[in-house]
Amino acid sequence: MSKPNIADHQANERTFLAWLRTAIALMGFGFVVAKFGLFLRLIAPTKTTSRPFSSGLIGIALVVVGGAMACMAAVRYRVLQKRIESGTYESHLLPMLVASGTLTVLAILLVVYLAKTAWH
Repeated sequence: MSKPNIADHQANERTFLAWLRTAIALMGFGFVVAKFGLFLRLIAPTKTTSRPFSSGLIGIALVVVGGAMACMAAVRYRVLQKRIESGTYESHLLPMLVASGTLTVLAILLVVYLAKTAWH
C-alpha cells in the first residue's frame, strides 16, 4: 500500500473539473439545440409537422445527461478521494463506457434528426 501524495489528489481534482466542464458543455449545447428548434418553429409556423425526435427532446436529453454527469462526477470524485487516501485505488472502465455510450446514442439521435430536417 503506497502512501498517497498531493499529486494524486490534484489529478483527481483535475479529472473532476474536466467532467464538470464536459457536463456544462453538454447542458449548454442541449439548451442551444432545444431553443434553436423553438426558433425554427416560430419563424415557420405553417410548416409544423410532428416528428418523433424533435430538437426539443434531444436538447432536453443533452441537458439531463449533462446534469447527471455533474452529479456522477461529484460522487466519483469523493469515492476516488477516499480510495486514494486508503491506498485502494483501482481504475474502473464502467463510468467511461456509460458516459461514452450515452453520448454516442445522443449523437446518433441528433444525426437522425438533422438528416430528417436538413432537406425539408
